Amino acid sequence: MILDVVYNHLDAYYAPQGRMYWDAANSRPAANNPWLNTAAPHPYSVFDDLNHTSAATQYLVKRAMDYWISEYKVDGYRFDLAKGFTQTATNTTTVENFDGSRVSNLYRYYDYIVPKYPGTYMILEFLGQQRMEEQFYAGHGFLLWAKCNDPYNQSTLGFASNSDFSKVMYNSSQTSFSVPAAVGYIESHDEERSMYKNLAFGNTSGGYNVKDTATALKRQAAAAAVFLTTPGPKMIWQFGERGYEVPILFGGSNVSNKPPQWEKFAEQRRKDLYNVYSKLNSLRISNADLFNSSNFSYDFYDNNGLFKKYQITDNATSGLKLNIVANLDVVAQTRTVTFQTTGNWYNYQSNGTGSGINGPTNSNLNLASTSQSITLQPGEYHVYIYHPSTVYVFNGDGNWGDPANWTYNTAPPAVLPAGSEIFINPRLTSECLLNINQTISQGAKITVMPGKKIKIPLNLSVQ
Repeated sequence: MILDVVYNHLDAYYAPQGRMYWDAANSRPAANNPWLNTAAPHPYSVFDDLNHTSAATQYLVKRAMDYWISEYKVDGYRFDLAKGFTQTATNTTTVENFDGSRVSNLYRYYDYIVPKYPGTYMILEFLGQQRMEEQFYAGHGFLLWAKCNDPYNQSTLGFASNSDFSKVMYNSSQTSFSVPAAVGYIESHDEERSMYKNLAFGNTSGGYNVKDTATALKRQAAAAAVFLTTPGPKMIWQFGERGYEVPILFGGSNVSNKPPQWEKFAEQRRKDLYNVYSKLNSLRISNADLFNSSNFSYDFYDNNGLFKKYQITDNATSGLKLNIVANLDVVAQTRTVTFQTTGNWYNYQSNGTGSGINGPTNSNLNLASTSQSITLQPGEYHVYIYHPSTVYVFNGDGNWGDPANWTYNTAPPAVLPAGSEIFINPRLTSECLLNINQTISQGAKITVMPGKKIKIPLNLSVQ
């Protein structure tokens, strides 16, 4: 549970901090108000601006953060309008300049809370145009909001202009962090829904039409494949996982109540998108070593095109290798893709309808060469996974003996030989049932991933 806190301002007329020191003649905080400025020094004020160089304000904010964690056990905070934590007089241009006093103000709150409550998330909605100040925050331990709405939505719309979403990668030139501190997001309460724009403005080519609901939903799945798998934290705005298309200003404003439309979840095409999100998140949560690796590469620019490529590799010899391709153009595209290794790969998630590299979810492919020419149809994507043949991964739900519950559709041999390893990693809410006899030889290993479930009704022998 992360609270979205607005510590840069108060509606002072209705708050004791304002009413106790109020300039009625000018309808604003009085000059001697210990918490509030008479007017905001920065250009993004809402209501009445708090003075974070004031000891009274610092005490108020620290106590508030302390209370929410100690009393309600919240996990952290997302600071709205972090640029407003300053007393430096600025305009819409100069507010983007590096501001040492703002850095000090925000560091002060971090340095108070995190040592007292280790692991607390401290997220800044800074959205800066220059990189230096955000780099300071990332290096100190903050996470930072990384808006990726425009390029991802341009991609799902099928337009190449402004479709490079490299900003989602923390080490890109658009972000320039040395640590995965960018909280990527495609939608938020401040951004228009991707599906709304897909249906209203999507590109077309021949019989392929992004404005078609089924087509647009499939493109949302393709975008998720090259979003949820990238390093660093992600934010999924409510109902995006089922293609919510109610426009942002429905009800009068971006924060007006929106209809949940639970009835639409009865549509199989929306369940399909939800299941893609679920499966990708399950992969991510269950393979921390892979997604914490710094051994990754990507091309989300594609020479101003819409064929997106991304791969990441676990540094461990027995670890996973992930390679993802997605064609977000409205016509077929062919590219050369270099895989990390030859051998047997597995289509973990895909909407392909062909065979081999273009195969559907759960299909296998054997690569004789790492360099592969791949032709993808409009909206086609593949999440390929590789692990050594001596590694067996249970990633399904139910019986051990069902090959469909294992990557490569291959269950381990009844006697697992030395040097081999089994990973039990069922989908998020699933479990593994050892319904056959299994022997783990000396020198072999079986690992149940953290938080995962396996039932063993007297069928397991470990030598």
